[in-house]
Amino acid sequence: MASPGGNQWTWSDQHKDYYYATRDQYGQLAYHWYKQVQQATPGASGPDPTLRPREDSGTGQRPDSNVASMPDPIPNEDRVSLYDLIEGTPQKGWYEQLDSSYRMRTGAEVYSFFRLGKVFAMLHIQAASAQALQTNDSITVVKYGEHAFSQIRRFIIVEVRRGFVYACPITTYSGRATLKYGCVPREHSIVYLRGQHPTLLQGEYLEKEPICVDPAEPGIRMDVSSRLHYSKAWPVEMNVKVKDIGDVDPQDLSNLLRYYREENNLRD
Repeated sequence: MASPGGNQWTWSDQHKDYYYATRDQYGQLAYHWYKQVQQATPGASGPDPTLRPREDSGTGQRPDSNVASMPDPIPNEDRVSLYDLIEGTPQKGWYEQLDSSYRMRTGAEVYSFFRLGKVFAMLHIQAASAQALQTNDSITVVKYGEHAFSQIRRFIIVEVRRGFVYACPITTYSGRATLKYGCVPREHSIVYLRGQHPTLLQGEYLEKEPICVDPAEPGIRMDVSSRLHYSKAWPVEMNVKVKDIGDVDPQDLSNLLRYYREENNLRD
């Protein structure tokens, strides 16, 4: 059953209670626990106790705590200045409904997961261009009737901040790699999985050394045309639902961070 306002109740095994999350006028998260709602408003509608939803990750949470152990919130003064911030949606539950391997991280796991060189995948939603509306079937209507383009995208973390990270996207450019019209090859490098051979497409030339990734599990795959784009780093909130893809090879981590700093004119 939906909570007041239509949000999804989520079970926290650590707290032995259901909750849902909302955002205040400043974009900060507020957690609403069913037992508290019942005390404040007797008879208020609640979750069906026979239909327990997926649990949160529960890692590192204190049994006596009444607030889910979430990452530090992004300071308000930073949030308003973060262009293209990819925000989490904890109010919709801890797992992606269609694939439970995409989930939020909580407690100590947040800070062990969101670290330099971590490779992850997530559902990324962007505003759709007029051309995309005509040519792409992954278009949905979102808030205020606007159109958005949604796809699963992979990222590599290149900078860690309070409550969020900067992550560079991995893309194949529809299998054309940096041969795609308008692409700037010097802003990219090959990214590949250990056991594969880094391969340029015919006619392609890249100055930067390839980046090797140690996959999180044997079933992970990466297309030969995958390229890491350094000059477009996205700010990603730490409460997004993500899938673990792997980690950059420690021997390539220094190159990864150096290329990111060079392309964005950042000091060491």
